[in-house]
Amino acid sequence: MIRNQHDCPSHIWVWLLSAVGLLSMMFFVTQQASAQTDSRPECSLGKVMTRHTHGHCCWPGQSWSRESLECVGPAQCPSNFSPSDDGVDCLREPCAGGRIDVAGRCCWPGQTWSETDNRCDGQPICPAGHSAVDQHCVPHTPSMNQHKLDYEPVKDDAYVLVEKGVYSRGSQRREPGRYNNETAHTVALTRDILVKKTEVTQREWLGLIPKNPALFQACGLDCPVERVNWYEVLEWLNRQSKAEGLTPCYRFGKCTGILGDGCQKAGENSRTCDGDYVCTNVSFIGPQCPGFRLPTEAEWEYVARAGTNTSTYAGNVTAMPARDAFVLDPIAWYGRNGQVDYQSGQSCSSRLIYSGSGPQCGTHIVGKKTPTDWGHFDLLGNVMEWVWDGFGQYPRRSAVDPIQHFGLDRIVRGGSWASNGRFLRAALRSRMSPRGRNAEIGFRAVRTVVKVEDKPALIPPTDEAFESGRTVEETSEEPSLKPAGRVLRVERGLIPDLSDEPHPKAKPTQEKKGRSKKKTEPKPSQGADETPNVKPIRLKLATDPDSD
Repeated sequence: MIRNQHDCPSHIWVWLLSAVGLLSMMFFVTQQASAQTDSRPECSLGKVMTRHTHGHCCWPGQSWSRESLECVGPAQCPSNFSPSDDGVDCLREPCAGGRIDVAGRCCWPGQTWSETDNRCDGQPICPAGHSAVDQHCVPHTPSMNQHKLDYEPVKDDAYVLVEKGVYSRGSQRREPGRYNNETAHTVALTRDILVKKTEVTQREWLGLIPKNPALFQACGLDCPVERVNWYEVLEWLNRQSKAEGLTPCYRFGKCTGILGDGCQKAGENSRTCDGDYVCTNVSFIGPQCPGFRLPTEAEWEYVARAGTNTSTYAGNVTAMPARDAFVLDPIAWYGRNGQVDYQSGQSCSSRLIYSGSGPQCGTHIVGKKTPTDWGHFDLLGNVMEWVWDGFGQYPRRSAVDPIQHFGLDRIVRGGSWASNGRFLRAALRSRMSPRGRNAEIGFRAVRTVVKVEDKPALIPPTDEAFESGRTVEETSEEPSLKPAGRVLRVERGLIPDLSDEPHPKAKPTQEKKGRSKKKTEPKPSQGADETPNVKPIRLKLATDPDSD
């Protein structure tokens, strides 16, 4: 019998059937194992599994200890949680601002938590004083019908004398969280100044201007005024100078809009907007002016450091939230500890305008945290503070009384109630359009101590004094960013010799010293007569000196 060439011996068929059976069994076992893996419960409440946790759920930043069989190390707590006293656990914070707990997240009533989208979902049922906008409840813009309060004269203890001196401005290369526009250099300040202990409050604002622009009016009259743009701040300072019988430090061309009008345009959020109060041809007498004014950027950092050289006046921050809390919590209101229970509270993050979950933060009454050794409160946190200077590069060498007069954006300093620890460093520089309003920005007033025969004296208000000042214009082109002020070599710790008499060391003393006799007469700039429609509203972190 002849076999067909396609016929196979019986033992080959047996072998093939065995192989198919084995493969089927392996596939079944693999599917079962996969099903068991997929059914393994995921970590909850923001905990994670990493290669350091060996299959266990721990808080971010922690690892698993095989000796103690527990998660160890400082916990990096997610939003809506705060660290325990020992820093190794995260405790859930109660929902605030009218939100309720929904599946471990803070949502508005009527909403559910969507694991897929990682957000609160559904039409919210908003509490009184709020309106539903894109599945969020947004506080109504406060009524602007307040009447101006009676003006209260400045109290003798409201300002602290800061004597002239020399310090290192900027940050060192190894400072955690630094940016490339913080180049360290030596600055000498040659004038004594009086610096307000606290930020200007809503009560003080209403003593001179009848409308309160603050978003956080529910915080109270002793909380800082915010959502004031740069032009409004200069007008308020001029009014206080006149009320105290001093020479105003600023002069304006044409001003349009309503002072303190807040965010009133339909469709704009209540936290930041474009203010309608704008002035052209803003002139500044200069730091020799005896009236109330904004500090220069150099003066602000000098006061914020208060003789220290660390990243904050209470010590260095490390960019690790759990550890930085020990340095920052005693001195500042910021995104980690700035929770509030009034209804106009906002997301505890400067990156989020609306937030469907997480704690709500806002401003707090001024002067409640630990001050600097020089007696100033809230220089870091609560609200950021406008200064006079436009945004520009730092000088590469040491400088005397440096002022950056020009720039489309103006500098704001100090971090706010929504900032994280990195943004509360004394060297950090941020900027914003002078017409922009932001609920994170307020201001602090200063005065130059003008002396004649060791007694305070006023400079008569004359047109010539204003004509000698610089002019700030909002133009479509960026002007020169070369810093003003004399530049020369300075010995560390000494004030440069600018007069016929030698200066002592910069260490603050009770001895009164005369002001410098030499002056550099600034030249007025040529600017446009009209202000174009420039609208950079969002606060910018000035990470690149040459960026827009």
